[in-house]
Amino acid sequence: MVRWSAQNDPNVSEGIRTNTNVTSFPLPEAAARAEIIAPILRELGYRSNSDHDIRYEPNLQYPHDFLGRKKPATDPPIRGRADYVCYAARRVSWILEAKPSDPDITADDIEQAYTYARHPEVRAVYFCLCNGREWRVYATDGSADAPPLRTIDPRDPKAAARDLGSLLGPTALQVRFAEVAADAMPPIGPGLLSFAQITGGFTSYDRSEPDLPPMRGFSLSITGGAIQRLEAGGLIAYWEARGPYAPIQRLLERLGLTRIEAFSSSNELSDRSDAPTIFDGEMTAFFPAGETLYDLSTYTDVVLPFSMACHLNFRGTGVLTAGRLRGPFELHVLYEFTDVSDVSRSTNFSGFGQIEFQLK
Repeated sequence: MVRWSAQNDPNVSEGIRTNTNVTSFPLPEAAARAEIIAPILRELGYRSNSDHDIRYEPNLQYPHDFLGRKKPATDPPIRGRADYVCYAARRVSWILEAKPSDPDITADDIEQAYTYARHPEVRAVYFCLCNGREWRVYATDGSADAPPLRTIDPRDPKAAARDLGSLLGPTALQVRFAEVAADAMPPIGPGLLSFAQITGGFTSYDRSEPDLPPMRGFSLSITGGAIQRLEAGGLIAYWEARGPYAPIQRLLERLGLTRIEAFSSSNELSDRSDAPTIFDGEMTAFFPAGETLYDLSTYTDVVLPFSMACHLNFRGTGVLTAGRLRGPFELHVLYEFTDVSDVSRSTNFSGFGQIEFQLK
């Protein structure tokens, strides 16, 4: 077992070398989380479901580096996710990645944390890495190869929290990032900040053409997402939908309707019923012959005797009221296929109903 001492490590700041306590290493990541990271977060004043909140390994609804790209192959995916996202006053955020003590923190580790921290759904002001031997704090508004703002010995939680408090403490963050806390960017809509998280919602079908009785009142849950401005102007909304049971969920996944993007030419969400915000989206799915799909009209699985392309167009119209964006939507699907007699055919389906996003 390797024994590491800050006294002899030239890469660690003088503040660490003054601590003569020596811990045996390597230290597994799980032990670092339980014995070092959790106590420090408590000492700093962070608790789950409190005003100074901690979220553990949160998923990103749009897990790519940029927003609004129509070709996912050119949009770099986010690798992994942050172990901890901490929010001072539920608004100013910073992230922490836990690492095992052996090997050392690498440039790739730093790049991964930096990429996650600057994602539009996270917007962390700092990103940190801790391997039990050292806790590094980096500024997100710098570059991934910039040196850390501070490197401390985290093995004494009380001492570490004192060292980190001026950067990561809730009070310090609210003072230092008052503009972030006040959200100096123009609001995305009345009663909202410049970036709106979708925390829940639903889509509910009232009718369909042709008329399919199972579609009357058919509902999907919206489990998360966000709405934000694009640099080129306009808004992007992206959200995740979930079906009421497994066969429906599989069908949604194949149709591309579990993760949906829609765009608006408006720069903010309207609270006026005479001038609602309109979002449009489109997608295409291809089904090869022999694939099994769930038939909503019969509640059974069917095997396609031919290949089929599905072109989907979505339009949602919403008015913002008390943190909820709600209004009518319509979904149009064009099915194109060559039947068993080698004749090209097409058919249409349209669904109409209500969509609601719960925003914060």
